[in-house]
Amino acid sequence: MLRYGMVGGGNGAFIGDVHRKAIGLDQKATLVAGCFSRNQQNNLESGKKLFIDSDRIYENFYQMAQQESKREDGIQFVVIVTPNYCHAEACRAFLNHGVHVVCEKPFATTLQDALELEQLATSKNLLFAVTYTFAGYPMIRYARELVQRGEIGNITMVMGEYPQDYLLADFDDSSLGKIPWRADPTLSGKTNCLGDIGSHIQFTTQYITGLEIDSVCAKLDCIGPVGTLDTNASVMLKFQNGATGMFWSSQVAMGNDNTLLLRIYGDKGSIEWSNEKPEEFQLTLVGQPPMLIRKGHHYPNYDIFGRLPFGHTEGLYVAFANIYLDYCTALEAKLTQKDYQINFPTVCDGRKGVQFIECCLKSHQQQQTWIHL
Repeated sequence: MLRYGMVGGGNGAFIGDVHRKAIGLDQKATLVAGCFSRNQQNNLESGKKLFIDSDRIYENFYQMAQQESKREDGIQFVVIVTPNYCHAEACRAFLNHGVHVVCEKPFATTLQDALELEQLATSKNLLFAVTYTFAGYPMIRYARELVQRGEIGNITMVMGEYPQDYLLADFDDSSLGKIPWRADPTLSGKTNCLGDIGSHIQFTTQYITGLEIDSVCAKLDCIGPVGTLDTNASVMLKFQNGATGMFWSSQVAMGNDNTLLLRIYGDKGSIEWSNEKPEEFQLTLVGQPPMLIRKGHHYPNYDIFGRLPFGHTEGLYVAFANIYLDYCTALEAKLTQKDYQINFPTVCDGRKGVQFIECCLKSHQQQQTWIHL
């Protein structure tokens, strides 16, 4: 099994536990080291709970990167699941010590850091994955395949929305306090809603369509009682092929828990997908009635992405697991000098996400002018 370490994800954290459980599904890697929290008591308690040897529970990620890189049984990759503000510095520390990296998005809060990390990972020939979750959903992968085959023709319009409502009222969580870290600019960076869920719309639509964004026009709103960062983001887009798009993300949309909805229109057909029904999408082709494409039912090549028989649902954990399976399979091959394929979101995808966020911020600050990427 591969050996990995984790930065962040201590007791009380949500996403770190998701990553660990997802990695465990395929038994490709085992957790052997970590720096799980800035709070040293939490850090030590978290490591003990995860059965990490005491000498491999580190006070900070600099120490962890340095010492693990010197060990014969050191980690082969690190998973970074901290708040946004230290993503780039943690990534840099491990890359500089020759450790492969998996990082939550956005992997940097500035485009300068993103470009530097992309160049660093490339120059050191290290595998760098950014965990854009929705790339792990089998039907998203199948929708991408249909687009690549030209089934819906040339893409003309892309619509995406991702509404939540958890920041509309007073926020109170025993593990987070009155303000979630995403609403704190010292921890989140310059954006909240746009960087947190708006980036999922941007990545997933580009992942499916293969389109490159040409320019954006964005308005960011701070609505509700929590924090000073955006809780609602509206973005118009132009793509390099001439297509247009509209992305809306919100954490103050009453009645919505976690609904990513994508509509992709081409000159021969369209695809509509919602993460609340992740194992199906609507495919409409010119001259044909709308079709409901569902898991199983003998669709070509679908079985290579699905884990369970149709009628059995697969969700968030499995989507993460699919990304990690692809990453660990590639890393195993790389370490043994075999050929491998990149089937996971890369540092390049992460850099595009950071660039999208920065351009949207610039557009908003310049009173909704169009900004070229």
